Amino acid sequence: MTRDPGFDLELDAATVEALLGRPDATPSAIEPPPGTILVTGAGGSLGALVVRRLAARGRRVVALDRAEAGLFRLGLALRSAGTSERVRLVVRDAGSPSIAPLVADEEVGVVLHAAAHKHVGLMEDEAEEAWRNNVEVTAALLESCRGVADFLLLSTDKAVAPVGVMGRTKAAAEALVLNDAADRRRRRVLRLPNVLGSAGSVVQVFRRALALGETLQVRGEDSERLFLGPEEALQALLTALAWPRSGLLAPIAPPAIAVLELARRAVRLWAAAGEAAIRIVPRAAGERRRETLLASDELPGPGPAGLVTITRRDDAGSPSV
Repeated sequence: MTRDPGFDLELDAATVEALLGRPDATPSAIEPPPGTILVTGAGGSLGALVVRRLAARGRRVVALDRAEAGLFRLGLALRSAGTSERVRLVVRDAGSPSIAPLVADEEVGVVLHAAAHKHVGLMEDEAEEAWRNNVEVTAALLESCRGVADFLLLSTDKAVAPVGVMGRTKAAAEALVLNDAADRRRRRVLRLPNVLGSAGSVVQVFRRALALGETLQVRGEDSERLFLGPEEALQALLTALAWPRSGLLAPIAPPAIAVLELARRAVRLWAAAGEAAIRIVPRAAGERRRETLLASDELPGPGPAGLVTITRRDDAGSPSV
């Protein structure tokens, strides 16, 4: 798949390695279950990436997003790649009652629910909208997809012992999806850490500030984050889609990166003459010093390639689903 400069995650391999301190993953041949695939949040960073990859492999995709600009950009990329005939672009809210007939008409067999409000700081001030979009829409989508065999929710490390609004809404969405599992309904959740270069990510913020000659702001001198490269995130997502069971999954945790060190790497890559000012500011509401993919009452177990399954301890300390 060729690079497209119109997309957030289009960082070249050398840039990804310079920022992460390790190379990104290489593409694999993992395939989701058969059938048309509905991708919500398809105009977003990771949603668009997975739609493009699936279309390039000849899969039929319904790409859904309520933000028309992102879908328009996706359509341009698909036409450039010669794969647009395999993808139906749908401008719609994932919680709309019209989703059920869409799923039936398109004979959807797999759902990737990536649509969500993800910005920690903004959601602290928009708690009602965060709950509506991240929880109520997920519940409505599950109802519309009762006859769909495979459903995967894309979640976040912010859902682990959440301290902010966004994390709490994603934790609630995780519970909704896992509780919807049944004999003929495989319901899975994939928790991901930050994806390098995704929309609104700290890397984008740093790059923009450096282009404008501004001082980089690092929230908390000791703040650390977990990052996946774009291809690592895509491989985790495709692997989770292909896993033939219900449950909670997460990638094997990568090494944490100090945000201050990430800022220094960004300066070396993008600052004029390789120099720029960095200022430490307090962490924002809803932010923690460090994120994790496992809560203290959760246990990792064997999972498909590159992923772990997550179960909760019961009161006696034994694993429970």
